[in-house]
Formats: sequence, structure tokens, C-alpha cells
Amino acid sequence: MQGEGPDQITPWFRIAAQEPVPEIDQLQVYLQSFALGLFFVGLILTLHNRFSNERELIMQNNLGVDKTDLATEIAAEMPPLPEGGLPAGWTMEQWKWYGHEYLEELQ
Repeated sequence: MQGEGPDQITPWFRIAAQEPVPEIDQLQVYLQSFALGLFFVGLILTLHNRFSNERELIMQNNLGVDKTDLATEIAAEMPPLPEGGLPAGWTMEQWKWYGHEYLEELQ
């Protein structure tokens, strides 16, 4: 057998040369990955802003709900505050979500 590479003689099998692997420019791959990442970050920020703006508009317009009614609904969702007020280091947001657990631990 003759061709590129060393000459070989064999009656039993055929030797074939493997084609070279094409070279890939890694810079292009990195740039595409970076562009895709920026796209998803932009998409997430856009969706976040859209939904937070909708929530603010609902709160501003109240959709027919009086502000006192809205405050009453929010207060109804929260557990009652302890006699001394909020525990040290707690915020109202934390109390809204975790206050019931705090009260259960006290009992």
C-alpha cells in the first residue's frame, strides 16, 4: 500500500488514514456564549421589571379597593405581633412570613 505516510504491505486488512479534526476558533465560541448569557440576563431583568411595575400599578390603582381595606387584608395575613413588638432584628416582611413559626416556638 502506498500513499501518504509510510508504505505498508498487508494481505489481511486495509489501513485507512483518519481525517484531521477541524480546528475550532475558541474565541468565537466564547463570544457566542457571552452573547447568549447577556440575552438571558436581559430577559430576566425585563420580566422582573414588568411584573414589579404591574404590582405597583395595582397597588396605586387599588382596583376598587380602599387603602384601609388593603391594609386590613395585609394585616389579616400576618400573625399578631407579640406584646413587646417585633423581636429584635426582625423586619415586618420577615414577621409576615415567619412570625407564626416564632409564636409556635414561644408556646
